[in-house]
Amino acid sequence: MATATNTTFASLAVPNYRKYFIGVTISNIGQWMARTAQGWLVLTQLTDGNARALGWVTSLNFIPALVLAGLAGAVADRVSKRRIMNYAQIVLATSALTLALLVLTGRVELWHVYLLSFIDGCAAAFDGPARQSMASELVPAKLLPNAISLNSASFNAARLIGPGVAGLLIAHAGTLPEEGEELAIELEAEPDDWVEGDEAPTRTLNVRVEEIDRHVPSVLALELVEE
Repeated sequence: MATATNTTFASLAVPNYRKYFIGVTISNIGQWMARTAQGWLVLTQLTDGNARALGWVTSLNFIPALVLAGLAGAVADRVSKRRIMNYAQIVLATSALTLALLVLTGRVELWHVYLLSFIDGCAAAFDGPARQSMASELVPAKLLPNAISLNSASFNAARLIGPGVAGLLIAHAGTLPEEGEELAIELEAEPDDWVEGDEAPTRTLNVRVEEIDRHVPSVLALELVEE
C-alpha cells in the first residue's frame, strides 16, 4: 500500500513541483468558483432566468481557448512559462477584483460580466498551455507521466470542488451585498421578534437553498466544459 501511494504521488516529492501543484490547484478551484458565481449572478440577478445570457457568458469564457490555442502554444514555446503564468494570474485577479467592486457598489451590469468573462477567457487561453507544459521543467523525465496525471487530477478535482464551494457561499451570502445583509438579519432574529404571518428564518434559508437547487444545474451544465 505504501509503495502504491509513493508511486501515485511520486512527483510531489520534488519541492518545486509540490509548490506548483498546490498553487495550480488553488487557482483552478478559484476559477471554477468565479465561473459559478458569474453564472448565478447573470441567471438570477442581472436577468430573469435568461438562459441565452448565461450561454453567452459561458461562451465568452471558453471561445478564446479555441481561437487562441495555437498562438498561446507558440508563445509558451518562446517565452518564459513562469512569466506567462504570472501575467495571466494578474489579469485574472484584476478581473475578479473589478467584478467584485462592481457588485459591491451595486453598479454591475450584464455587459460588464460579458466583457470580464471574455478577458478571463483570453487570460486562461494563454495560461493553459504554459501551465500544462511547465511540469516538464520541474520534474525529471521519469516522473513526467506522473506529474501530468496529477495535473489532470488537480483540474478535474477543481471542477467538482470549486462549484460546490461556490454554491455553499451563494446559499449563505448570495451574490449581491443586500442578499447577504438580508440573510444575516433573518438568521439573527430571535423567536420573540417574529411577527405573526412572517416566515421563520429557517424557512427563508430553506427557500434560498431550494432556489439554488433549481438554478445551479443550469449553470453547471454550461460551465462543466473541458478547457
